Amino acid sequence: MVNRTTSKTYPRPKHTAGPSDNPWQGMERDIQFRFRTIQVAANLTGVVICVTYFVFFDDIRPVVVDSSHYFFAAVLTTLLVFIFGTTLNYSLQKPVLRYVVLRAAGHAPSPETTLKVQRRLLNVPIIAGVVGMLSWSLAAFFIPLVLHWLPSTSAPEEKLLSFLWMFTGIILSGVVTSVLTFFGQEISVRRLHAAFFPQGGVADMSGVFRVSLRSRVLLFFFLGGLLPMMDMAFLVYNKARMALSLNPQVFLEELLALLIYILVVEGVLTLVLAHYLTRSIVEPVQRLQKAMNSVAGGNLSTRAQLNDNNELGHLGDHFNRMTAGLQERYELQRTIGLAREVQQTLLPQQLPRCSGLEIAGKSIYCDATGGDYWDYLIREQEDNGSIDIAIGDVSGHGLPAALFMASVRAGLRQRVALGGDIAKIVTDVNRQFSRDVEGSGNFMTLLYLSVDRSGKCLKWVRAGHDPAMLYDPDKDSFLDLKGEGVALGANEDCLYKSFKHDGLQEGQLILLGTDGIWEARSKTGEMLGKAPVRGLVREQAHRTATEIVDALSALVQDFISPGRLEDDITLVVIKVVAENQNVSLNQTACRNNEKDGK
Repeated sequence: MVNRTTSKTYPRPKHTAGPSDNPWQGMERDIQFRFRTIQVAANLTGVVICVTYFVFFDDIRPVVVDSSHYFFAAVLTTLLVFIFGTTLNYSLQKPVLRYVVLRAAGHAPSPETTLKVQRRLLNVPIIAGVVGMLSWSLAAFFIPLVLHWLPSTSAPEEKLLSFLWMFTGIILSGVVTSVLTFFGQEISVRRLHAAFFPQGGVADMSGVFRVSLRSRVLLFFFLGGLLPMMDMAFLVYNKARMALSLNPQVFLEELLALLIYILVVEGVLTLVLAHYLTRSIVEPVQRLQKAMNSVAGGNLSTRAQLNDNNELGHLGDHFNRMTAGLQERYELQRTIGLAREVQQTLLPQQLPRCSGLEIAGKSIYCDATGGDYWDYLIREQEDNGSIDIAIGDVSGHGLPAALFMASVRAGLRQRVALGGDIAKIVTDVNRQFSRDVEGSGNFMTLLYLSVDRSGKCLKWVRAGHDPAMLYDPDKDSFLDLKGEGVALGANEDCLYKSFKHDGLQEGQLILLGTDGIWEARSKTGEMLGKAPVRGLVREQAHRTATEIVDALSALVQDFISPGRLEDDITLVVIKVVAENQNVSLNQTACRNNEKDGK
């Protein structure tokens, strides 16, 4: 998986000269220099340890006839290790160097070639370590066999024991050399990750050998703790075995030299390994901590530079994907917030002053945006003082529903401005909306209600929406304003009909709502239903329309508490009052789009 890390240019080696825009220029020589330097330094360390090991094992040299044979063995070990290791390492690193040369020349290798070279580069440290161990193992088997055929005055048993001590010393030196080679090459290869992996993803590369953090810690424990103890035990045992044949003063001097050897050699080895372990574990963790602090401070563009070929690399990739996801979600939330502000402006910001009517409405969305809609419209062509109320519910909720809601609102307002019968208006809006949502499966229920104040009557068109409720407090009765009609978008050719109710009287209430009100569910899954809504309207009938709307909102919120809305809810209350009684609601109380009841 691609990791979004910031690409950086490979630093130009000091020995290159001249300006160039190609970051691959000079990289070949720099790679060769670093790889060879690390290999030579690690093997020289192994040779020093091996030679000093033989020096303190005084009973090894008598196996050889004279010191020239011993010198021959040391030189042979060095040559064998360097020739074999250098040859094999160069053949393994050659594809990487050839790739660098091509890039420096301006060529673009194929993706397959790039992938192979990336894998080879990541395998360089472990391969170099294994090659080093093979070289020293070959020397450990070969040199004792050569010395076996040289003339010696030692007994066969002593000769065999000395050969075993020699084999052990060479193998231990090889282990140290291999570990130093691995860590050194890994640090060198890590410097190349930015050039070879500009998009990151080192830890996700397949076909690559990896040394886990657990193995690294165990290896450090072995080389920094257990190996020095084993080495000291072997050497002290050898000196103790020779104590009876040596002068006490000479024995104490040699024992002191032995202790100094152990403290110096093993101490330096432990410090070097601790340095490598710190660079491979502690430093990446510190970089990750720095990146986390930056993200905590609000910088979501921060990326952790953790191109490690182990668990820390995976951790860095996951962290970068997480921060990228957070950044995308932040931008999405910001966009949704802007959409919510836009949608709020599409709903009535203040209610109309209507002689003889109180009108109040509210929309509460379960998401930042929703598909519920209500509006009031005045048809200027009508001279009977009528006012129209529209309420609708788009299928689904969230941003898609909000977009469809805005589309219907614009089409409805434009069509109302042209005048005509309300049935014709809804028919024309449905025709256009059906074309907009064709094939999407979306639809919108709508109830269009016209209140004729002079004629004291109601006219309405139902497009699949729940019927409005007309409550008469004098008779204590509810009347559902029913009528046939399918939802908008379901049938482009549908012809809608209008319905009428005469005899509006002072004190009567008209309630329009979406199904999110009576379909609200409690924490036990029980549905609210219409009965509690009717009961509250009956109890609150003497109050203003705004107070009734607030009471109904509180009823729904209390019913679902401590849960949250699963669907948008919108309700509009129209109350018939005395003629010439104008109700002007304060603008703060007229904000009709609220999120979760806030």
